[in-house]
Amino acid sequence: MKDLLIFLLSSLGATMIITGSFLFKSIREWAAKKNKYLGKLFSCTQCMGFWMGAIIKFYMIIKDCKDISKIPILNFGDIIIYGFVSSIFCYVFYLIIKPLVQRYD
Repeated sequence: MKDLLIFLLSSLGATMIITGSFLFKSIREWAAKKNKYLGKLFSCTQCMGFWMGAIIKFYMIIKDCKDISKIPILNFGDIIIYGFVSSIFCYVFYLIIKPLVQRYD
């Protein structure tokens, strides 16, 4: 349960920073100029939530391996499922806080 909570909060934090923070504003603008779909990726909470979830799950699988030859066989199904879980969690959180952000921004 603790690992799931850490996973959800870390993917939510990374997603919100990338898609909405001032810190990444120039990167989002650059991505939008470079490619329409890349710009949408860096601005979409649901899209970025998926990729952050997949990346963080991949990290969670390999983080405890001290020897590269002993990395467990990657289960890409788990990585994809965690990506979807992160995607919906980030999107629902965004929908909940969106009115607050618009009111005080």
